[in-house]
Amino acid sequence: MKTVALFLCLFALIFLPTVLVAQPDWEVAVPLLNVDYVTCATSDGYGQHILHPHPTAAQYKHLLLGNDGLKIASNSEQVAPPRTNLDLGASITNFGGVLSIIARNSATQLYLYQSSDGGANWTPSAIVYNLPVGSINHVDAFADARGVHIVWDNTTGTKVYYNRYNINGTWEDAFEVTDLNGTPISGFRPKVVTSANKVHVSFVRDDAGQYNVCSSRDYDFTTSSWDNLDKPTAQMGQDIVNQSMV
Repeated sequence: MKTVALFLCLFALIFLPTVLVAQPDWEVAVPLLNVDYVTCATSDGYGQHILHPHPTAAQYKHLLLGNDGLKIASNSEQVAPPRTNLDLGASITNFGGVLSIIARNSATQLYLYQSSDGGANWTPSAIVYNLPVGSINHVDAFADARGVHIVWDNTTGTKVYYNRYNINGTWEDAFEVTDLNGTPISGFRPKVVTSANKVHVSFVRDDAGQYNVCSSRDYDFTTSSWDNLDKPTAQMGQDIVNQSMV
């Protein structure tokens, strides 16, 4: 009996504090003045970088918050092209001390801005990519050691494209992710992330007007090829067209 009691005491002393410490607490929300809504955000050693539409001017702005939630800086100059439709989107991402903002400038043109000092200064002019065919909506981006990986869908919301701005300053050709070797599938509002040797692109599928299935495709750098698999989820119980996926 004493042995059992001793075991229970040791269990409580060793494991119970671990369980209690593992419960996270959310910090108090910090109101952002003059911010209609947040388009995209990323974090680095400088703090929390927020990309948002200017409340009055037709442009995107960069806002830097400290880890304590206090505003450090707000870029008063345009850091992304004028927007005529807030839903078309822009994205901010970072890697290796370089912030990158990618945004739609027109139906066939992407603008890329970069900063190496936490957003205090940006490239004086945009790095431009002109799309040879198709159109651009709902931009998302993710940066890593290879460069800035970019995805978007077309204005009809049926095709998803991938492109990359390489670390050496060159652009890759746009690739249609929703074309499975000649067999088209639908795609809408894509997201992109990377792992050690792969790019992962996820998107919402439009199956007969029902936006309730997600799918994805992967690019493998070791084989320099895309997989030929459409990997859909099971049908969701609701429309997920405006949800975020990774």
